[in-house]
Amino acid sequence: MIKDAPGRKTSKKKRKDMDLPVEMQRYSIDYAVIPTDLRFAPTPEGTYHDVLNFMITAFDDDGNLVASQVSQMIADLKLETVRDVLAGGLRLHQEIDVPVKSIAMRLGVEDTANSHLGTLEIPLLVKPPPDVPMAAARKSLPPVEPD
Repeated sequence: MIKDAPGRKTSKKKRKDMDLPVEMQRYSIDYAVIPTDLRFAPTPEGTYHDVLNFMITAFDDDGNLVASQVSQMIADLKLETVRDVLAGGLRLHQEIDVPVKSIAMRLGVEDTANSHLGTLEIPLLVKPPPDVPMAAARKSLPPVEPD
């Protein structure tokens, strides 16, 4: 049995709202990490090791966390691959579904080997008109052309 914390009140209105479906929007994020921020450590096996965390959080207009995702990249790379990464950087793609009512998304990249952490906050200002369902709004966008 789950109990509420002492002194904590739960309103029935909030519980009803939680049961309603939440309209979501999918975002695609492409990270590009510059090589000077990476620290690959040589291993006895002859590879180069690093652990990177790629983090996404989304917030509503009250500052509440409404979505989050962390992807961890454990890299054990050969010398040739490390040279390529150090020459051109490291890229990673993430996708996340966040509630349409979200107002900001915060992205973060952490290199655990050197404790470097970088973040970026993006306002989510582009919203579909309230009278247009999300499916119809997506169909009205032009297709993405390949590079």
